[in-house]
Amino acid sequence: QIETSVNTLANMTIRTIEDVDRFQKDADYVEECTDKLKDIALESAKNTQGALTYYIRYNPDFTEATSGIFASRDGADAEFQSLTPTDFSSYDEEGSAACLSQLLGIARCNAPAESYSLIVGSHGSAWLPAGISLSDISSKHAPRINKAFGTAGVDGQISNESLANAVKKAGMHFGYIFFDACLMANVETIYEYRDVCDFFIGSASETMAYGAPYRVVLKDLLMHDYAGFAGHYVSFYENSNTPYATISVVRTSFLNDLSTVVRELNNMTQMGDDDEGAKAVQCYDGMEPHLFYDFLDWVEYKGEGCDYIVEEIRTLVSKMIVASKHTPTIYSSLPKTQKIPLDKYCGFSTSCPTQNALVSGMHERTAWYADTK
Repeated sequence: QIETSVNTLANMTIRTIEDVDRFQKDADYVEECTDKLKDIALESAKNTQGALTYYIRYNPDFTEATSGIFASRDGADAEFQSLTPTDFSSYDEEGSAACLSQLLGIARCNAPAESYSLIVGSHGSAWLPAGISLSDISSKHAPRINKAFGTAGVDGQISNESLANAVKKAGMHFGYIFFDACLMANVETIYEYRDVCDFFIGSASETMAYGAPYRVVLKDLLMHDYAGFAGHYVSFYENSNTPYATISVVRTSFLNDLSTVVRELNNMTQMGDDDEGAKAVQCYDGMEPHLFYDFLDWVEYKGEGCDYIVEEIRTLVSKMIVASKHTPTIYSSLPKTQKIPLDKYCGFSTSCPTQNALVSGMHERTAWYADTK
């Protein structure tokens, strides 16, 4: 019912704003469309069981920073109260965390519960910081502004660190955080969330445009049936015209232990910049040099001759992976469309072996690198 209501409201919004060019220039037309949409949104929310908030956001490049529709109520029997959409225009990275923390606090007050989880739907580029984009790396162009996840443009993007800090400031801890986005099942990325969620859910490869098939996996998520979720997620793609998918549910409580053992491995071994053997490690992208490699395959390559450490890491990874599924082949659009055979998949990637010059010095600034060097 939620998905139907959201789709209906989205379609009605598109139909109501008939003249996009006028919408960008005429404040009276924006107000006229908003008045029509308020009634539609209210009726949609009333007819959606359990709905406590509804929200329509306009592009702030075209309208006032607080334009749109935002309303909430305290309970299923209460009346919806109109609120002013948050003004995001003045938020920098630090301000974004403060804003997110405020929004999480509002959600917790309006929907008290014994536990919470978070689904983030967006574009993803794992641990990459502000100042570089995946498309620039793959095409060897000069870097431009980008962050770890967010919209296709730069204004709506935010770093993993900011989201994790926002959750902490809100005094919340999630049962799971699910990134319905590309490349986020990555150890450098997951490590940022080790203190704010019990489970991290994501894809180590690029995610197809359809995203998570919520119609077949939402029940699994609500029931915390992670094996069922992973199975239904990948089965959906296996039977689609884009049969490429990876998905993992990672227990975060072992990440500190994992970083300790990997630090021991790093202290005992060295991987030279010219080591051709690293090219044999399973990759998750089509870039050259690659950015994302299978974590355990990298460990087994790097730890040759350190069998007891490698076995300890294997044991930790097996404890961390609650559920994991993948198709035989994955898709990469970077730098061009190609299909990559997936012979090894432990559940998450790493960028530790990358020799890509365009991210030189950046990986060293991640918390994972600092704690494992």
